[in-house]
Amino acid sequence: MYYEIDVSRDAVCRSIEVFPDGRIERNSIEIEERGGRDCPSLIDVALKDGFEGTEPREMSRADFEKLWLNGVDTPFWNVG
Repeated sequence: MYYEIDVSRDAVCRSIEVFPDGRIERNSIEIEERGGRDCPSLIDVALKDGFEGTEPREMSRADFEKLWLNGVDTPFWNVG
């Protein structure tokens, strides 16, 4: 999983999941809010809590955008 985070908002703004078969699913606050429901973050806890015990690694904006452009919109929270 790859995440775009906004520390000032304490939010995960976009996420990308790349599967072994090459399929790429993407999600964002904007995608989640298309149905009219509020989505302040893609995780339901503070960043500090959500990433506790992990070692996030930074990737370039260009690499993230390349994956994003090849992904398929896949909402998680506000489905149905």
